This record gives sequence, C-alpha cells and structure tokens, in this order.
Amino acid sequence: DPSNVAAIGTATVDANFTTGTLSGQVNNFIGQDSTGGDKLFAGGVTLSNGIIGRTSANSIDLNYNGVLQSNNDRVVMDGIATGGFAGSGVSGLAALAQDDPMLVNGIARNGTFILVGER
Repeated sequence: DPSNVAAIGTATVDANFTTGTLSGQVNNFIGQDSTGGDKLFAGGVTLSNGIIGRTSANSIDLNYNGVLQSNNDRVVMDGIATGGFAGSGVSGLAALAQDDPMLVNGIARNGTFILVGER
C-alpha cells in the first residue's frame, strides 16, 4: 500500500511518580516511507499531559503529537496513548494508541502509535 509509512525512534521519557506526571520526546526516526525505501525522518513526537495512576497504580495515559517528514512523506499525528509500567521497580513501560487518526501526505488514515521503553 503506497500510503503505508512505518518508523521507529528513540524516546526520552520523564516519569515523576511523586506528582503522577509523565512527559517526553521521541526523535531520531528511521523507517520505511511509502516508496518502500529505508529513510531517515526529520521531526519528532512530543509526549505530554501524561498521567500516572489514573486507572491503576502503574497505568499511563498520555498525549502524543508531532510531524515526521522524509523526502517522500509527511506524517502528522495527534492522539492519546494508554498503557502502564511493569517489571521490577517499574523498570519498563508500554503505551499504545491503535486506529488513531493520522494524516499521511494529507490523507486521513488510521494509524498506530506504540511507545515501549526500559530504564
């Protein structure tokens, strides 16, 4: 499908368990653009308004938004991801937004945003 774009980036996340907040940034994206070629993507994704513990002690709710641009494609995203912390001493986190509306080259598409990390 020529409108499919997939990219992976490096996340920096600040989780403050005292205030129950989470924020961060995802940058340095590389992936496949709509031509099927491996590309670097400029831009990034901001993680904001994160709340820790809304639905359970280690749950995460956060907003994500940003623009990724390769030579051939522009992806605009703005959504809400949910997930949680896991592991010994909450050493890992995962959050997912599935079938969120995104714009790929100006065309509305359903997309998936996944945030996975460990400290």
